[in-house]
Parts: sequence; C-alpha cells; structure tokens
Amino acid sequence: MKPILISLLSLAAALVAHAAPEPNLEPAAHAAKPAKPAKPVNPALVDVQDVPGQPRVLLIGDSISMGYTLLVRDKLKNRANVHFTPAGYEQLADQVVTSITKVL
Repeated sequence: MKPILISLLSLAAALVAHAAPEPNLEPAAHAAKPAKPAKPVNPALVDVQDVPGQPRVLLIGDSISMGYTLLVRDKLKNRANVHFTPAGYEQLADQVVTSITKVL
C-alpha cells in the first residue's frame, strides 16, 4: 500500500508542477521603471564661496580645464577665489560674457 501511495503522491506533484503556469519574467509594460541614480556633480562645477578681500580668477574652458580646476583652486587657496565656467565650442558668446560679468 505504501509504494502505491508514494507513487500516487509523486504523480500528483508532477501533474501540479506541470499544470502551473510558468512565471512571466518579462517586465510589465505598465510597471514603473526604477529611477536612475543621479550622476554626481563634478566638483569643478560647484559654486565657490568667495573669501572677501581675495582676487577672483575665472577659468573658461572645456572638460580639459575642468580637469585641472581643482588643482588650480588648491594651489591658489587663501590667495584667490578660483571660479570655473564651461565654455566649449557649443557654448554661445553671450553665455561666456554672462559668466565673466557674474564672476569678475
């Protein structure tokens, strides 16, 4: 009797497993997509708090000058307020003038 019962239980389990629908691994079209993490801000682009009485230096350039802006700020620390404004080929002249008048 035991072998028949075990066989019937095994058969029932196999039938249930086969009859169960396969899980849908595709994301639902209406499901909300997870938010992308915010890109960190390059420290060269962060506004500098001026130290009163120190001269202001404005670096205008592209990603290359952005790369050495922090070094220049460090070298001129306690001697000058070093600002940076990106001005690649795509930037308009009036944007550069606005940055110059804002900083200097």
